[in-house]
Amino acid sequence: MNKPENERRNMTKKGMSKIMLKLATSIPGPVKHFLAHTSLLRPVTRKLYEAFIGVSNSEVICLPHLDGLKMRINTNIFKSYVLGTYEPAVFKVIQQSVRRGDQVLDVGAHLGYFALLLAKQVGSEGKVWAFEPALEVATVLQENVEMNRLSSYVRVERVAVTDYSGSVLLHMTGNPLEAADSLVGGLADLDKAEIVKCVSLDDFLLPQGLSRLDFILIDVEGAEGLVLKGANSILRSFRPVVLVEMHTLKGSTYKAAEDLLKSLGYVLEPIDREHGKIAYHVLCTPQERRSL
Repeated sequence: MNKPENERRNMTKKGMSKIMLKLATSIPGPVKHFLAHTSLLRPVTRKLYEAFIGVSNSEVICLPHLDGLKMRINTNIFKSYVLGTYEPAVFKVIQQSVRRGDQVLDVGAHLGYFALLLAKQVGSEGKVWAFEPALEVATVLQENVEMNRLSSYVRVERVAVTDYSGSVLLHMTGNPLEAADSLVGGLADLDKAEIVKCVSLDDFLLPQGLSRLDFILIDVEGAEGLVLKGANSILRSFRPVVLVEMHTLKGSTYKAAEDLLKSLGYVLEPIDREHGKIAYHVLCTPQERRSL
């Protein structure tokens, strides 16, 4: 087959992919979630996706469920980003809890799926700090922020967040764009690591003279206890709502996270079991805010 014919076929496939993507994203969220997470249907759904939508490893995708914001992602790995079925309970809580003008943190922002949602919620009157320590991942995160012209109020910080400021060992996965790099191991390869800059949230935020902090999203693959330990002062001062993914794998600090939040007067409410036995999301609300 000659080169022009190959190019025509690729163009046709990409065109079909865009049409199928538009059709797929128009399916109601609960239906998509059912198809994606029902064990008997999942293999069929995956095959259909790969045949009609997942046409390349990395491309810029327009996401209707994020009001048309765009992301550069690996479409074969992050199918749920494309279809809008990724962690629907988290998506819903952010929509319900984060308001225009809020100041929020996304700790473990990865490629920016939830950072973009947070930006949509707070608008240009608000502020989003997105923390991501891995260089290759943070580079794509920055691209996703810039291509949507959000840089004026979404700030990407290429640092790990823990309970002190300095440097720390970050354990990596085989694929740097997978969402499993960790300070404590978890699903990452303990033999593959790099030293990265780290900060505590207290050290990072308190010198900035904030008057408010409304919401913190945390997904750090088992280091959630360390993140919250380093945020003790801002939790006491600003009383933000915290939505944290608790990881239960060996080495995780999730128990310390739960104990610290309870000691500070937070009420913990599990909202899903999206990742089975290895992780679950907890909505943590200051007791005084629940009574309002």
